[in-house]
Amino acid sequence: MMKRIGLFLPQSSWGSIDGSAMNKGLGGRETALVALAQEFSKVDVEVYAFVPRGEDGIAREGNIRWIPNGYVIEMSIALDLDLFVSWENTQVLEELKQAGFEGITAIEMQVAHL
Repeated sequence: MMKRIGLFLPQSSWGSIDGSAMNKGLGGRETALVALAQEFSKVDVEVYAFVPRGEDGIAREGNIRWIPNGYVIEMSIALDLDLFVSWENTQVLEELKQAGFEGITAIEMQVAHL
């Protein structure tokens, strides 16, 4: 069975996020999330990226689904993810645990801007 990974970005100043967003320019954390999603998808991992989508709704790009981040708790539980990585947000990890999420969670933190 294919592994399932959830990625979460709570907000972005760069608008709607998906694979094509790399072409218009993104910040560091947005670029890291998109690049990580694309790399995971190359090794047959299903990626569920809960990201700012504006009015765009859910989009599919190979093994990656770009999902409005408001669905993060409900869908992460339903999908039975193996790993969940949140960008700079620990609150969502607590909410997942309270909702019964039993997968592995991780946090990615941006260290500094130089």
